[in-house]
Amino acid sequence: DNATLLTSGNKAYAKKRKARREQVEEVAFDPKARRTFLTGFHKRKVERRERAMAQLKEREREDRLEMRREKREQQQE
Repeated sequence: DNATLLTSGNKAYAKKRKARREQVEEVAFDPKARRTFLTGFHKRKVERRERAMAQLKEREREDRLEMRREKREQQQE
């Protein structure tokens, strides 16, 4: 029907108008939190590296234990 085709655009415009009305008027930043975030990149990077190294050491330890276990089983057979 031609009428529905012509009025379907109205729904899209109404949706956009509603979204515009619901937008936040003002965003307030906490200067301390902002500064901490901006200056903390190196610190977070170092923490990530330390966590990765700890995980790697733990994985290597588990691998060594597994190798020992397998070696013991082979010697028993």
